[in-house]
Amino acid sequence: MTQKILGNTTLSVLTRQADQQGLTPLHLAASFNSLRTTIPLLMADRHVAYMKDTEGRTALHIAAYTGHKTIMEKILSICPDCYELVDKRGWNALHFAVNSFYPRGAVRLILQNSTLKSLWNEKDANGNTVLHHHSNSSRFVLQLGNDPRLDQMAFNKQNLDAFDVVATNEEIGVGKFLALRKLTFGNLCLSKRVFRRMVKVEGKETIMKKDDIIEEKFIIKVEKAAEAHLVVAALIATVTFAAGIAVPGGFVDGKDTDAGAAILRTNVAFKAFIISNSIAMVLSTISALIQLFVPMWFHQYFTFSGGTLFFVAFSLTVFAMGAMMLAFFMAPYSRICDNIDATTRRFWWKPKNPNGKFLAWKAWEDLCIPKGKGGLEFKTTRAPTRLF
Repeated sequence: MTQKILGNTTLSVLTRQADQQGLTPLHLAASFNSLRTTIPLLMADRHVAYMKDTEGRTALHIAAYTGHKTIMEKILSICPDCYELVDKRGWNALHFAVNSFYPRGAVRLILQNSTLKSLWNEKDANGNTVLHHHSNSSRFVLQLGNDPRLDQMAFNKQNLDAFDVVATNEEIGVGKFLALRKLTFGNLCLSKRVFRRMVKVEGKETIMKKDDIIEEKFIIKVEKAAEAHLVVAALIATVTFAAGIAVPGGFVDGKDTDAGAAILRTNVAFKAFIISNSIAMVLSTISALIQLFVPMWFHQYFTFSGGTLFFVAFSLTVFAMGAMMLAFFMAPYSRICDNIDATTRRFWWKPKNPNGKFLAWKAWEDLCIPKGKGGLEFKTTRAPTRLF
């Protein structure tokens, strides 16, 4: 339909037609990730790639903000110089990509394209580079954190660098902070004086070091998270312990030599239940022990070891939940799987010994009888295809 409209010389002027917000058809195509619409629009009129809406945003900006990497590639291939345009705030395509909910693809595209290197350290109207925007967001993009081509020491008009923004951002997550901190003191080898400079907090001068401000904020978050994780780990340990004591099927009674042993001890599903339940109990117990010491560890040493322990405990809890779910499914299955082999065999094939322990539901040979004689005309089973 788009090609038919653009093929009409009278209707081709619609490519530049904008709505009240200044959005052209190309803006909307970039927003909805419609490559089939984007290509004909660009081929019909390349000028639409340079048109801005009322906020100064081009179609490339829209594609970068929505994380539509394919649309960005197509726009840049047809209009390679449109990346130089900025909106009213001075944001370029990389600024929009970093503030996106899906930043990785668009950011990787721009950083891997050397022709777009002028965007890497370009500042907006407030003097913020892409690292300032990245530090102020709640998402962490590894490509930005360890790229040496980005100016780590760039200052905005408030005389703050990217790590100053991290320190004053109350909404930043623990994971992103630890990643940025690790990159600062590890891969990027930045001086620790970056975190020692004085900053203004809520308009008042503070004499506290930035390390102390950041550590106090994240110690509180870690302690709260550790409390919640400890409750979950303790519940898993309690449930799995109880399940291990009251095993499915019960125990052998009487004065037999096997008295006290599990009735289903030779059952494969029962063995899987015991193993998975034991794994869940061990992992949850270890996680609970770690969670008990994490607050103490963080109070004494706010190091990467403490952060590593915290995430290790979280991972152990997740694996324990998975093992507990596996044990939950194996418990009822172990009660019936002893009969599955014989039951299935008796269902599909006629038993050799009708007086055996299990009675046949319906012999397969009987189902193969023609319908006129009371059967269902099933095909007979060949000997090589028999599974039991």
